[in-house]
Amino acid sequence: MIWNTSRVSTRISTKDGSLAVRVDGDPHKAPLLLCQRSRGTMDDWDPEFVARLSTTRRVIRFDNLGIGESSGETPNTFGEWQKSCPIA
Repeated sequence: MIWNTSRVSTRISTKDGSLAVRVDGDPHKAPLLLCQRSRGTMDDWDPEFVARLSTTRRVIRFDNLGIGESSGETPNTFGEWQKSCPIA
């Protein structure tokens, strides 16, 4: 089955690089931020999972700095990651 999820990324500039972000679902519904493990990409999320979540929520996925479609250097600690992520 083909699930209708976004394959187009938007870029959000930060002082440390740009974050690649994808958003699915109704923009008027409550947002749900999906955070991938440190080295995972937003493409690792199961399309069916994202599609089902997006029927009731606005689902936001992103690649961490220096990973996948995002630019910049990968933070060394979760504290550095938190400071570099304007959508968290």
